[in-house]
Amino acid sequence: MANSTVLDDLAEIVGIASEYTDKSGQVHITPEETKLFFLKAMGIPAATPKERETSLKRFKEMPWKRRIAPTTVVLTDEFPASCEISLPDGKEKSASWHIVLENGEELNGSVDLKKAQKIDTATVNGVNYSKYKAVLMPELPVGYHKLTVTYESVPCSSSLLVAPPKGYTPEGMSSFKSIDRIWGVPVQLYALRSERNWGIGDFTDLSSLLDILKRQGADIIGLNPLNALFHDNPGEASPYRPSSRLYLNPLYIDVEAVPEFSKSAKAQELVHSFEFQMRLQNARKTKLVDYQCVSDLKTRALGAVYETFKELYDSQDENDCRRHEDFEVFKREHTPSLDELCTFEALREKIGNGFPAPGQKDWPEGYRRADTPEVRVFAMENEDRINFFKFIHWIADRQLAAVYEKSKALKFKIGLYQDQAVGVASDGAEPWAHPSSFVKGVDIGAPPDQMRPRGQRWGFATPNPLSLNEDSYMHYRDLMRFNMKYAGALRIDHVMGLYRLFWAPELNGGEKVVNGAYIRYSMRTLLAIIAIESQRAKCIVIGEDLGTVPKGFRGKMYQARLFSTKVLHRQRDRNGAFFPTTKYFPFSLAQVSTHDQPSIPAYWTFYDLDTFKRCNLFLSKEQYEKACEERLNICKKMIESFKSEGLWADDVPSRIDIMKDPRLRRRLITTTNRFIARTKSSIFLVRFEDIFGQTEMINVPGTTNEYPNWRLKLPLNITEMENSPEMQEVLTAIREERNAVKQSKAS
Repeated sequence: MANSTVLDDLAEIVGIASEYTDKSGQVHITPEETKLFFLKAMGIPAATPKERETSLKRFKEMPWKRRIAPTTVVLTDEFPASCEISLPDGKEKSASWHIVLENGEELNGSVDLKKAQKIDTATVNGVNYSKYKAVLMPELPVGYHKLTVTYESVPCSSSLLVAPPKGYTPEGMSSFKSIDRIWGVPVQLYALRSERNWGIGDFTDLSSLLDILKRQGADIIGLNPLNALFHDNPGEASPYRPSSRLYLNPLYIDVEAVPEFSKSAKAQELVHSFEFQMRLQNARKTKLVDYQCVSDLKTRALGAVYETFKELYDSQDENDCRRHEDFEVFKREHTPSLDELCTFEALREKIGNGFPAPGQKDWPEGYRRADTPEVRVFAMENEDRINFFKFIHWIADRQLAAVYEKSKALKFKIGLYQDQAVGVASDGAEPWAHPSSFVKGVDIGAPPDQMRPRGQRWGFATPNPLSLNEDSYMHYRDLMRFNMKYAGALRIDHVMGLYRLFWAPELNGGEKVVNGAYIRYSMRTLLAIIAIESQRAKCIVIGEDLGTVPKGFRGKMYQARLFSTKVLHRQRDRNGAFFPTTKYFPFSLAQVSTHDQPSIPAYWTFYDLDTFKRCNLFLSKEQYEKACEERLNICKKMIESFKSEGLWADDVPSRIDIMKDPRLRRRLITTTNRFIARTKSSIFLVRFEDIFGQTEMINVPGTTNEYPNWRLKLPLNITEMENSPEMQEVLTAIREERNAVKQSKAS
């Protein structure tokens, strides 16, 4: 194609990678049509050679003409605090600067251009520019500040992020010499069973689980993302495809624990009615969470509770007054994002008219984004319904806050380990409220590999790196702050997204194999925000680095004190042999598998591969057979590693033997967890699905209707778990190994 050099240069300057290398080592060149598609999606004119030349010229000139970048990052170990400024040659020999600190304090100074270090020069449209390193102050406080540089009466402003170089790490986990080796359990909160919940695990169940795990010696409890999904479409259950990552999912509310519930005759009558109790019993008994039923029951009951809450507004009771004051504070502190989400939820409810609302592209024009006159009119006309949604988000927030405070009171070393999804639903509240922050017609996903030969489309709104920078990363700051608020640790899903994301364009519509390219983001800026919020919240950060990891990325993770994630079947050398337990990176979290992967018995019986086959995820029969053959070889290597650790003396068990012999399954489960617990990783998680030998998968990536993802409940009630022989057997082994690692390290 003519003009390809200009296109390549333009794509490169905005962060579109020219190629990528897949897991097999094959290099994939980004096609020109893909580059053009992404440029258009980012709002960059590039359809014609002339447009491409004009856009390239604009991006090359921009750093010089705007004088200072919209976002400037200074790390505290780089003091004195400085920034780069680009100034036209002029008569004045100095530039003045003004900083408004986060606390409102103001600082002033100037840069002597004769003494300042000159970094570069350029001529733009006949004007000569020089780029300087401007030293501002010997040091500045950590935080988000505003910097304005003025030269020859022309001011230019930047958001100045002053950040520590590292995120928070608790005492005893800050170096390779750490002797702390803690363990815990990850749980899908919705999967918890109890005799009192309403067919889905809730915050009271989570509180009860804290007591159980503390008695067993655990120090961390992992959670699926708890963010708000779609109120009008509860069956859209993926916690990794939320509507908003700034608020919680009200389905996790324990309705009967809301103070106004006991004061509401209407709610009591409703809940104790025969029809309601029958539905409750059925919801509790099901093997899979019936999200529609649960949502119907909780929405009706919370509606009655809300009416009572309003009636108590003029109450003279001190507790009632305090509750109303707290609600008003919550609303004020979360303006405007709470208004946006709750208006969006009320709007979807009205547009759907009893059914799940379609995506915004099928809405009336005036409702497709938050900042229109039509939406403002709707908000005024539906104030009470919007206030109801604010009420239930407040309740959810306060119930989780109570669990978080309990984890601290119980002296968990980490406590709640929350999870932040890499993306948000493309038809969710976040892109509706901030449309310019996302690109349209593009999915975040993953390129094809052996386990996902068709590649993956995750259905997420794709963040625009250019808009993020122009907006000083305000939205990302809010995300970090919210998701660390009630967390001792935060998992960042697909942490490689700090550096790059795989964009999948909708080029042909329904193509069988995902094509696309990687797009770069400002890792330095994102890590700075993470460090600021991590230190403020005293929340450690754990990166899910299990995909295709760019060279040097894990080194940058460690420098920023982001824990790595180690999953057993990925910890192998080039010959397929498993790494010994002594080779695990101390600054990491280790586990046998994740929610996207099979449990131990499922892995050994190929249950997951058979599931993939039923869901048509393999491109051919030969591909399935090859995967089975490779799995068998991996299992043999696994037994060899167990033998080298003195954990196994017998031959490799067969798939049939494991299916038939429950004692053999239990032995494999305990031995595998004992192996990982023995590693040097500072944190170890054991899955309930492994403890209880479940073979069904929680989630099958790449499927929607083909498999009931995010619905499977655990087989036992919470009260039955602690004394179950399966749990005692596995946890006893884990405690022995974790304590042995501590003792050997201490000696």
